[in-house]
Amino acid sequence: MRQTPVVASATARPQSAIEETLQRIERASNVTGFVILDSSGNVLRYRTDMGEELARLIAMRFQPLLERCLSAVRDMDPTVRAPAVR
Repeated sequence: MRQTPVVASATARPQSAIEETLQRIERASNVTGFVILDSSGNVLRYRTDMGEELARLIAMRFQPLLERCLSAVRDMDPTVRAPAVR
């Protein structure tokens, strides 16, 4: 799978700021990798040394958890839409 570049929108931070943030996260001593998913659970970006297969496995396992978390947030307050889970 080819990694899709992050596209900046009017509300998003500039591309260089996103790249800087990802590099800062990668340098943290307690970080072993990262996977960025879209709202459908498709892998958009991942730490290159973890490999595509592992990134897809993480995405597949993470999607049900994400759905449960968003459902719990909506149960607490239906007006809240959680844009990200860290």
